[in-house]
Amino acid sequence: MSRFDLFDDDVLFDMRGLDSLTIEIAAVLARLCLAVEEPLITYGQLAQKLSYDISPRNLDNFLGQLSDFCRVHGMPLLTVIVVNQTNLRPGDGFFRYFFPHVEKENWDAIFVEEYKAVLGFKQWSRLIDSTLYGR
Repeated sequence: MSRFDLFDDDVLFDMRGLDSLTIEIAAVLARLCLAVEEPLITYGQLAQKLSYDISPRNLDNFLGQLSDFCRVHGMPLLTVIVVNQTNLRPGDGFFRYFFPHVEKENWDAIFVEEYKAVLGFKQWSRLIDSTLYGR
């Protein structure tokens, strides 16, 4: 049993404190996790899927807010699936913010660990149901 399997299916997440773009990003990423076996999306692809006109370079604060939300609620860091198109890894900000004491040469191991946690999490539909986009 994973540390992420301890959720009550009937309880929804309170997302009232999140920015509406962050909530939309949560829905897009969680749906991607449910739709494909090995979900990855580039920053550019994510920006194109959103109802907001936003540059991929300006997603960092919203992705950080979503990752903070995931951590607070005991979920894996969903934003690990948002990657640069050149190296298929999250941006440096992901690692510097959430893993500040990990050396850069160890970031690949962190990516693999977090990615596996996202793949193994079985409650993404609950996150979707908690968003405005799940109803």
